[in-house]
Amino acid sequence: MTTPTKEDYLRAIDHLREQNQRNVKAIEVAQYMKLAKSTVSERLVELAEEKLIKHERYSSLELTKKGDKLARRLTYKHRVIEVFLKDILHVENNKEIHNEAHKLEHAFSDKTIEKLSDFLDNPRYCPHGQPLPKIS
Repeated sequence: MTTPTKEDYLRAIDHLREQNQRNVKAIEVAQYMKLAKSTVSERLVELAEEKLIKHERYSSLELTKKGDKLARRLTYKHRVIEVFLKDILHVENNKEIHNEAHKLEHAFSDKTIEKLSDFLDNPRYCPHGQPLPKIS
C-alpha cells in the first residue's frame, strides 16, 4: 500500500530525474530528502517490492510504469495546488507555496484535483515555471 512517505520518495525520484534529465542514485535521493542513506535504502526496498521502482544495489533508480504514473500524478497535484495558492489565495512566498502544496498533495483526491484544475482554467505551468505533467 502506498503511503504519503512512499509518495514523497516517488516524487523526489521524479523531481530529480526531471531536473537532471537522467535516472538518479539513492544517495541523490537521500541528499535531496535530507535523510540518512540507510533510511532511504530501506524505503527503496519497499518501493521495489511494490513494483514502483527498479533498483539494483549500487545502480541508478528507475521508476516502473506504475511508479512513474503515480509520481506524475503527485507532481500534477502538487503543481495545481501551487497555482491555487499563488493565483487565488495570493500566497507570495515561494517556499511557503511549495511547503503548503506538499502537505496538501496527499490529502486531495484525484477527482478534487481535476475540479480544482478546471476551476483554474487548466493551468499549464506552476508558479515556479515548471510544466504540469501530462497525466492519464
